[in-house]
Amino acid sequence: MTKLLVILSLIALTACQTTTSEDSPCSLNGGRTVMHLHNALKEKNRDLTWRNLSQHDQRIFITAFNRTPPPSQFKGDRVRFYYKPYASAVLMVISNEGCVSHAGYVPVHLIESWQQGIVPTVNKPNAT
Repeated sequence: MTKLLVILSLIALTACQTTTSEDSPCSLNGGRTVMHLHNALKEKNRDLTWRNLSQHDQRIFITAFNRTPPPSQFKGDRVRFYYKPYASAVLMVISNEGCVSHAGYVPVHLIESWQQGIVPTVNKPNAT
């Protein structure tokens, strides 16, 4: 499982660091597009599953996520999770208008808390 997370991390970081053209709406955010990240992940992991939160659930999730120490102000119109069955952590991607605003691996128990609007008493893990 650890090897899998390391491999997924490297793919995600590589995809997130790819820049787009200057006239792209993502160019102001380092050029990280959700579609590029998605395609890179699926290309290397055909059995990878993803799920988008509904609009209502993503508002609850992002509010709880931003309130978790250290406080943040990530904006997003989509929250997507990439995961493998029985994984202890998932790749969480918060995006706004097709651009990645935050991506990182998060333990499943934190995802479950944020989905319920609960602010955990632990700090957020480091992310990209």
